[in-house]
Amino acid sequence: MTPSIEIFSNQARASSTGSKAAAYVTNVGPDQDISVDCQVAAAGSNCGLMARFNDANNFYYAYLDGGQGKVTIQRNVGGTTTLVGTATRTIAFNTYYRLRLVVQGSTLSLYFNNESTPAVTATDTYILTGNFGGLHAFAGAVSSVLWDNFNIQAATPTTLFSDDFNRTTGLGANWSVETGGSYTTNGANAVSGPNTPSGHGNWASVVPALNTNDYAVVANFSVPAGSLDSGIVARGSASGFSSDLYAAQISTSGAVNLFRRNAGTWTQLGTFATTVQANVFYNLKLLVSGSTTVHLEVWFNGTRVISFDDGSVNAIKTGVPGIENYDPNIKYDAFAVYPPS
Repeated sequence: MTPSIEIFSNQARASSTGSKAAAYVTNVGPDQDISVDCQVAAAGSNCGLMARFNDANNFYYAYLDGGQGKVTIQRNVGGTTTLVGTATRTIAFNTYYRLRLVVQGSTLSLYFNNESTPAVTATDTYILTGNFGGLHAFAGAVSSVLWDNFNIQAATPTTLFSDDFNRTTGLGANWSVETGGSYTTNGANAVSGPNTPSGHGNWASVVPALNTNDYAVVANFSVPAGSLDSGIVARGSASGFSSDLYAAQISTSGAVNLFRRNAGTWTQLGTFATTVQANVFYNLKLLVSGSTTVHLEVWFNGTRVISFDDGSVNAIKTGVPGIENYDPNIKYDAFAVYPPS
């Protein structure tokens, strides 16, 4: 991609006609907060920014167009451009306006001229990766597009639910423990107890409504020796949590595993070989998004180790997060649910 963008009077300016783009080289991760001051000189030009830039054919593009009087988000996937969302705004020529695009998981929010609420909010699962951002525009005439005060940073995660278990009063009203399982809290952790009958498991689901089925479940936890299937849950059934769900688990046999459970029957979707030591805290993340095809990722200690797209008839489209295990003395800490990222 040839930028054709120059620096002029301490601003960036389109130095030729046509499509313009320049990617900033700092990797900030896929959750991004990008802003820039944009100006267009006449109809036929637009000025904006890119987010989740993977390459010249895959990125989000947010821009203002004075001739149309609109601010817009588009996505470019495989070179094909698709409208994500748009809103009408009064835009004068030869005037700077602040554009800010926040991308978190599958949620995109476009702010115009420092308004307190987004002009455009959209949910889009087509581009969930891409660690770079930058400038983008279409110049109908030379020098008709200018940018100033560009800023890019990692977006602060929006927490949908969190619990640090720093109490001794049990899981409490924010959790529903399935009959047969048990948990206590010791002031620092949630600790699993024996389950009845043996082999039933300790199942606990989050009670507060998340108002979304797309999210990432994250927990720090440790397991005792011989623990084979302890972990976290996404899209557990609201009517019977342990019946239908996705689960990411760690095993002291030396693996991180991804499972789907349908009517109580387990199906392994992925595995990653690694060392798992007893009584050592590990960070595990399970991301789930989409419905026609369900996209799943498992992250272990900050590294993605499993990625799977579930397009089967048994794919689970809705449900709540939580924790699960089959052994006593599993210790959970810093449990949280975020938008998928």
